[in-house]
Amino acid sequence: MNFNVTNLPNEYAQLVASLTAVSYLLWILIHIIFAVAVYSDAKKSETRLVGPFLWALVTLFGGVLFAGVYWVVNRLAIGQDLAEMRIADINPSYGDSVEDKLSKFKSSFNK
Repeated sequence: MNFNVTNLPNEYAQLVASLTAVSYLLWILIHIIFAVAVYSDAKKSETRLVGPFLWALVTLFGGVLFAGVYWVVNRLAIGQDLAEMRIADINPSYGDSVEDKLSKFKSSFNK
């Protein structure tokens, strides 16, 4: 037997239709809230990959999943940390202060 809303008594069909409408409205509201939150956060700080408007637009259509992607890309900065680790492995003086780098640069001319 196939389940169909039209096979239900009238009261239950209206209840199912109402709950479906409420769930869609709630789903849309959640997407809007996350998009606004992503946009306001992206405006405050520098974003990676794309600008604040595009992050908000993608979050509006993608919802919580893309809000999570935004957070991983921009807040965790995994890519930047990995790049800095690779640079530090290649160039040990990468982590030195500006004064140390300047003194090493000056001493290279005194040799």
